[in-house]
Amino acid sequence: MCRPQLLLQLWVRRRDVLERFVGDRNIHLLLPKKARLAFGCGLINGGSINNSTGVFGFGRGPLSIVSQLGIGKFSYCLTSPFDNKFSRSPLFFGSLARLSGGSHIKTTPLVTYPPPALPSFYYLSLKGITVGSKFVQSPPVKFSQDGSGGTIIDSGTQILRLHQVLFEGVLTAFQSQTKIPYVNGSSMDAGEICFNSTSGRDPVPKFIFNFEGADMDLPRENYMTYDGGLLCVMAFNGGDASTIGSTNTVNMHILYDLKNNLLSFEPAKCSKL
Repeated sequence: MCRPQLLLQLWVRRRDVLERFVGDRNIHLLLPKKARLAFGCGLINGGSINNSTGVFGFGRGPLSIVSQLGIGKFSYCLTSPFDNKFSRSPLFFGSLARLSGGSHIKTTPLVTYPPPALPSFYYLSLKGITVGSKFVQSPPVKFSQDGSGGTIIDSGTQILRLHQVLFEGVLTAFQSQTKIPYVNGSSMDAGEICFNSTSGRDPVPKFIFNFEGADMDLPRENYMTYDGGLLCVMAFNGGDASTIGSTNTVNMHILYDLKNNLLSFEPAKCSKL
């Protein structure tokens, strides 16, 4: 059980982080009066978070920060890990969560599914993926009893996971349109679809998520990586589900409109927001 003084320290530190992210030290004016927040703490954290300081939840579940505060909109813009080490990834709540405006903004619905779909996830209607000149169609959405299935967007997942049908189609599309030799990258940490490359600058096909009503055209650095003579697509076989991760949305301003169930996005230089 967490000690009360530790909980207080976590709350003070967390509030400081929120102010710093938003860039407005008066964020308390945006919060409901007498707001009461439930926080937990972990001393030995396992799994993919590698005993980090914690996870700041923004899901649809009742214990996430947006649910507890009743926030109708939030947005974030993730900087590249290769940017200046002092670059920040801004996070905005409420009226501060807005995009710049213009024709380059794309919007797609946030989809809800009945159980066994997991209610805390943000599901998207992914029609398919365009790789170069080839379109790979998404399979029909099905959910297993454990709730896995569909396509979600999750800033807490780093590398793209694709439904097996999509993954195999994307693999074939890259193989047929990439002129350097293919290498099975199943032992790689950054992706399973790899090619031998001496420079890492070889031409590769474009990669576009085709959502309902919106296309997300990824810059090369959001889906390709180069290491040790291998040029790899940052994607893994996700089995019966797809997860769009944080790497795919670097330097994109992502807006969640929870009242209207819409996800909007636009290219941005996140460190300049």
